[in-house]
Amino acid sequence: MLPEQYSRVIAGLAAEIYRQDAATLLQAAKYRAGMMHFRDQHHGRMQAADWEQVESGLRDAYRAFHEAVNRPNARSLSGN
Repeated sequence: MLPEQYSRVIAGLAAEIYRQDAATLLQAAKYRAGMMHFRDQHHGRMQAADWEQVESGLRDAYRAFHEAVNRPNARSLSGN
């Protein structure tokens, strides 16, 4: 699965879990899927610098996710 496809899957799953609109979570999902793809492209030959890049990308993903779900105008699907 390509990162763009997988990012939609990640966003959709997170949307279900956190009762948010998937579009709100898509940027965070893109960061995460990109890092998964990066890791997969190295076929088990990850070096310390590669893992540092993955860590940085995942921090970006978590930051984007946190901002998305805590945004005052976040589109919650909870009905509240």
